[in-house]
Amino acid sequence: MILAGSKSYFMGYVIPKTIWMFWAQGYENAPNIIKKCRESWEKYNPDWTINVLDMKNLTNFLPDFWITFSKNIDFLKSNLAALSDLLRINLLCQYGGVWVDATCFCCLSLDDWLTEYTKQGFFALNHINKNKLIDSWFLAADKESYLIQQWCAYTNSDLITNRYKAYWHNFYRYENNLIQSKNLKLFRTIFLKIGNKLREGLLKYSLRDPKSTLTLVNPFIQKFQYLYYFYFHFHFTKLVFRDSKAKTIWDSTPHLSCNEMLVLGGSELVKIPLSENLKIREHIDQKKAPLYKLTHKSKYLSSDLDIKETALYYLIAHHLGSDLANDFSI
Repeated sequence: MILAGSKSYFMGYVIPKTIWMFWAQGYENAPNIIKKCRESWEKYNPDWTINVLDMKNLTNFLPDFWITFSKNIDFLKSNLAALSDLLRINLLCQYGGVWVDATCFCCLSLDDWLTEYTKQGFFALNHINKNKLIDSWFLAADKESYLIQQWCAYTNSDLITNRYKAYWHNFYRYENNLIQSKNLKLFRTIFLKIGNKLREGLLKYSLRDPKSTLTLVNPFIQKFQYLYYFYFHFHFTKLVFRDSKAKTIWDSTPHLSCNEMLVLGGSELVKIPLSENLKIREHIDQKKAPLYKLTHKSKYLSSDLDIKETALYYLIAHHLGSDLANDFSI
């Protein structure tokens, strides 16, 4: 059964008090850091409904989605990043609410800060760099939002025509080819280097002007099969710069940078003693961010430090209590 949260009314738009998350293997099999993240959303948003999707319950929420894209089920199940992109945009388009990546840790009730940002029926965090307008790990929308409807239509259209599938296939092939480049013939190696230079050049160009990211989704450039990872975000950029209504809505949406929310996304989490990183402690104490984007990647979570010496422990203890923090293990 789909749990539909109650509604918050913001300037005529309806933002359902529903939080969407996804962990493919099921919440019960998620790493402890993912479970603590969910607990943080439960603590600060007790009157919001939290739906955690996984591979087993997807059809309960998006039955039409799986029917429409039945030919792509195997592809999506083996490409979880692509699946996650499609899930968030279709869930918000069909139901509305708030999407948060499973690695997002809540520090402040959504009711205390989100209202002022959702008056246009849509909200996304501004990205730290200019090569993409937004990040997509936190999104909020009314299901009637023009932006969310059109962004969803762009993305779904690419899946129907197999462009989205081809992108991910080519992206992984590109990465694999780089790894295996020593075994390639001279011509293939040269072609790879040229393609890589083209890709790097386009990215540097896009840093100067978000509008230039349209170049990366140009059909001619796609022929080179060296596309940037954030293809989903480029759909949003393309929409904003090609659709005057979408641009007006986005320009009228209050902007909030994701910079403050990314300070715990790397080695600061467990590799550096908190005693040597007072700025991070101050950041947590002063609640400079309504949420943090953490990570579950082992390269960032492997550490010789006692867990109690880390920023991660301090974050959990500060927001969920020392008892829950003491029970935590990576």
